[in-house]
Amino acid sequence: MRHIIILIDTSYSMENYKNNVINGLNNFINKIKNNYNFSNDFLTVCQFNTNMTYLLKTRPVASLNDIIFNTSMLKIDGATALYDSIGTIINDFINTPYETHLFIISDGDDNSSNTYNKIKIEDKCKFAQNNNWIITHCTTENIHIENSILLKYNIDDISDILSNLRL
Repeated sequence: MRHIIILIDTSYSMENYKNNVINGLNNFINKIKNNYNFSNDFLTVCQFNTNMTYLLKTRPVASLNDIIFNTSMLKIDGATALYDSIGTIINDFINTPYETHLFIISDGDDNSSNTYNKIKIEDKCKFAQNNNWIITHCTTENIHIENSILLKYNIDDISDILSNLRL
């Protein structure tokens, strides 16, 4: 059993890419819901800008048949509270009893977190790794959160990045 968490940046800078995000997210969901290897797994999808909200929370992959995301579900707004969002996710799910894969999709660095800074979030990521988490940070910039796997991408390829997330 695994818990797959996708944390997607929906700050103002992502406005022109929301269709690509939705396409990639739906492709990823179709890929896992039609694959027996994921039938016992769980999926959480979150969006963040100045605030973080859940689009889907701890949903069994076997029950995803009715899930189709659309652009009206994404709330493109505000700044990028990347560190606060990562901290919230780790706090909310650190006691999950199975392997957790956190995929962070962002087009830039944090510019509005109030609770966490980079050092605190790197410590929190290390703690999560020690508790059976694998954290992959997909970003367009040369920023890296220590204790995560860095995957740099071109923003125009966001649909492909989401479609092809690897566990």
